[in-house]
Amino acid sequence: MLLTCMDNKENPMPQIDIPGAVAHLRSSFNSYRTRDIVWRLEQLRRLKIIVLEREEDIFAALKQDMGKCTFD
Repeated sequence: MLLTCMDNKENPMPQIDIPGAVAHLRSSFNSYRTRDIVWRLEQLRRLKIIVLEREEDIFAALKQDMGKCTFD
């Protein structure tokens, strides 16, 4: 199953292969790689970078979906 969002014609979201993504995540989890503290800290660091890079998009989505202001 591919998931895509075409509501925003200027910048559509990429298609996502859900079963493939789930299989990849399960494989990583089953390898015990995800339990190492170094790996977890690196994932958190990357998540922070992505959130900061997409902060305005996140705020816009929250406002559109739930009527939330930036400082809420």
